[in-house]
Amino acid sequence: RPMPPWTPPPDDRLRILVIGGSQGSPHLNQEALKLLAAVNRSRPIRVIHISGDFDPADVERAYLRLGVHARVE
Repeated sequence: RPMPPWTPPPDDRLRILVIGGSQGSPHLNQEALKLLAAVNRSRPIRVIHISGDFDPADVERAYLRLGVHARVE
């Protein structure tokens, strides 16, 4: 599905970019979710997460469940 253009919001949230190689993506996706959920509890963040060769919708849903503002591709 085409993604709309994204512009950062005018706030002071820490922005984090998650990128990993295709071989490590499943592990990175799971570990990044846990780590960033913990960070988000102490300081609100915004995440751009490149999920690799796997379904980004699963990763996006996980961020939503954890309450982390994320854009996943």
